[in-house]
Amino acid sequence: MQTEVELIQYCCELIERTLNWGSSDRWSNQDFEQLSERIFEKTKTKLSVSTLKRVWGKVHYDSLPTTSTLNAIAQFSGSKDWRDFVSENRQREKSPHKNSDEKISWFRKPLIRKIVFMLTLILLGIVTHYIMKTLR
Repeated sequence: MQTEVELIQYCCELIERTLNWGSSDRWSNQDFEQLSERIFEKTKTKLSVSTLKRVWGKVHYDSLPTTSTLNAIAQFSGSKDWRDFVSENRQREKSPHKNSDEKISWFRKPLIRKIVFMLTLILLGIVTHYIMKTLR
């Protein structure tokens, strides 16, 4: 089960994908200002740049965001509120399709494909050698 922090990080990732501004690692102060404005336009909740930076982990902060902050980012990401976001994503975690998606994405990694291909060729060579040896 995902922790609250992991769910917050996932919500931030969803927002990053929606915005299509690239990784937040390279966001400037202006990007957080624009995000603040967009969140306000959609949710009517004003989040400060410093609050957004804390949520995104750019500024060290020891406690979790407030409920109103979590509600705003959850609404911006497409959920009704934070409680619904948590519920939706814990259900997603239990989905049987998630495991099959992970297997597909695991196999699509180029290095893994190359290793599997090479092992298949080696195994085919060994089998062919054994067959040829027994036919003599």
